[in-house]
Amino acid sequence: MEYLDFEIAIEAGGAGEYHVVVLQSPAGEIRVTKRFPVTWEQSRTQLGALHDTLAGARSGRDVVPVSETDSAQPSARELGQMLFEVLFAGDVDSLYFESLREARRKPDRGVRVKLRIPTAELASLPWELVFDPRRADFVALSRATPLVRYLELPNPPEPLSVTLPLRILGMIASPRGLPPLDVDREKASMEKAIAESRDKRRVDLTWLPGQTWGALREAMEQDGGRYWHVFHFIGHGGFDARGGEGYLALASEHGTRSDLSASGLNRLLRDCATLRLAVLNACEGATGSAADLFSSTAASLVRGGLPAVVSMQHEISDDAAIEFSREFYRTLAQGQPVDAAVAEARKAMTLALPRSVEWATPVLHMRSPDGRLFDVVDATAPAPPAPSPPPGPPPRGRTGVRRGWETAGAAVIVVLGIALANWLGEVQRKGVVPQHLAGDTAARHAAPAPSPATEQICTTEVIKHFADSIVGLAASYNQDDNYRIALVATAKGVVYELFYHAEAGSVAQPASNPNPIWSDQDGSGIVAVAGFYSEDDTYRHLVVATRDGKVRDYFYHPSRPHGETVLGTYPGVLDIAAFYNADDHYRVVLVATKDGTVREVYFQPAPPPGRPPRAESVIADYRPGNILHIAGTFERATQDRRLVTATTDGSVFHVLYNPLRRLHPRQVYHGNDAMRVAATGGSFFSAIKNNRLLRITGLDQAGQPCSVGVNASAPLDNLAVDYMDEGNLVYSTSDGVLHRVVGPPQ
Repeated sequence: MEYLDFEIAIEAGGAGEYHVVVLQSPAGEIRVTKRFPVTWEQSRTQLGALHDTLAGARSGRDVVPVSETDSAQPSARELGQMLFEVLFAGDVDSLYFESLREARRKPDRGVRVKLRIPTAELASLPWELVFDPRRADFVALSRATPLVRYLELPNPPEPLSVTLPLRILGMIASPRGLPPLDVDREKASMEKAIAESRDKRRVDLTWLPGQTWGALREAMEQDGGRYWHVFHFIGHGGFDARGGEGYLALASEHGTRSDLSASGLNRLLRDCATLRLAVLNACEGATGSAADLFSSTAASLVRGGLPAVVSMQHEISDDAAIEFSREFYRTLAQGQPVDAAVAEARKAMTLALPRSVEWATPVLHMRSPDGRLFDVVDATAPAPPAPSPPPGPPPRGRTGVRRGWETAGAAVIVVLGIALANWLGEVQRKGVVPQHLAGDTAARHAAPAPSPATEQICTTEVIKHFADSIVGLAASYNQDDNYRIALVATAKGVVYELFYHAEAGSVAQPASNPNPIWSDQDGSGIVAVAGFYSEDDTYRHLVVATRDGKVRDYFYHPSRPHGETVLGTYPGVLDIAAFYNADDHYRVVLVATKDGTVREVYFQPAPPPGRPPRAESVIADYRPGNILHIAGTFERATQDRRLVTATTDGSVFHVLYNPLRRLHPRQVYHGNDAMRVAATGGSFFSAIKNNRLLRITGLDQAGQPCSVGVNASAPLDNLAVDYMDEGNLVYSTSDGVLHRVVGPPQ
């Protein structure tokens, strides 16, 4: 089973708020700030009631049936749905849904939900109960959506190459002074659970003869600390509030209780270089302090270097433990990721014990990025057949000639294949193909991007000559009076606004045109500008990126107060684009950086109820240093957003996306000469060499390019078009002259 990661962090905020951050997903990243439900405290009480039900001690460790839950207590499903609404708040749910769709494009691929919960109080909640109302099932009960508690630690572990069987060291501790365990019964239950895998020599279980920490230390030293693969503990455990960490209750040499702290257990286990997993069948092995995330026994072992720990939130019945161990070790010995093994074990528990909710008791803490603890080599598998002896020399005559041509043809194919592979590798190294398309067969074998077919000379008009060189250019449209707007950034750090109508010769000439509307008071230098008109409040927007990485939204109105908001700091910012999302009145700013990513900042100063004021995600990922220029637009007919990117090799790529879908970047032009791009609703323009503008239409189909000549006095260096109005096409030349194309090219 392969997995795409949906990595999500939840953090407590102030005044009843919390933050959900999608750090990594196939559909992008986002940050959402929400308020806890009004009944959050009551919900915590309800969760505590469920804890009490699961943890209720019963003689014989019987199964915990749902029917035993008092009718006044909420069902596990209701609590799970509440946790889902907390975790997948706002647009996080859309990213999760899109990630599931992306995973289903290939067989045997799922989405791993990685929970990063740095706040210990939030980590104490039973997130394993998360219930997806859309799929009408618990997330953790499917192998396709394993749920793990992922701890972000340096030096992630590599899988250990193992020749089966997996060697498990079992330990049972039942010291005097605690409720006695039936040791023989516990051993028999474990033996029963792994019997099938043991008979097939896929796992091997050895019981530690003693119950002391000294016996455990000696076992860990066996074969120089390179023998055991898994440590499986059965016994009592808990959390020491005074010491601030979890513990396992071992026995002293006299059989009395001798608690081994989590840190002490970590010291014993970490010297076994081959140990990759600990399974703690001890109540409260996953429970820690509300003040220290790493205080639980399980989390302490992971912090100490163990790749994965499975522990129990509460006491688990014998029947449930048997079902868990049987399926868990069977799947793990197949070389599957540990989270897939836990998911299969949960599913087996709920199928074998349909009235029990104990499947939510195991908790997986993991620091292995992909969950693969072992690279399994099955020594019991049949050896591959011996190779056939080489054929003798071909017979003489026509058959020999034919075979000679076959051999030569095969050699030619091999040589051509190597050359093609080298060429593709060179293309990828040069950045022609976006990084996440480097392995995409469909992208590599797609039809070549079209080349310009026709050419025409367009009428142009000079708008303004600037004494300073122009370093940034944007185009906008003012719906109040139907004026077109050009926003011009100069080398001295001043941005000017210019107005004009559509007709030729209609450039306004009052003293206020151009009008300086923004200046770089910090002196860091302007990198790029973008502009748009927000229809909901009739404000104009100037978005500015400066060399210190800051991206600002300056909003202004002729008769209202203006203001400025820093949208964020993006080191290595290369270019920006901006537009108005008319379907929900959000503002969109696209930020391209030197690391090859394009981020979408999605914001609204007055969001509707239940919607976040701001979200951010990565919508495209090219090779570092590959991006030259970007443009963006909103498609009113389909409510899609469009990203167009010019890359350093002279290509142009196009991405169409919305909250429910995202298409891969598609190369729509490759002529080794694209420099700047500007996008409108149905087409885009690219400034290319030799003072030409390239217009491509039909972006969702093959793309129809048309080379447009312009009579420019100097090389083109900036290009902009209003995303709502293709007629508002402006460009600047290296001599500081701002031009516009009169009417759209036909």
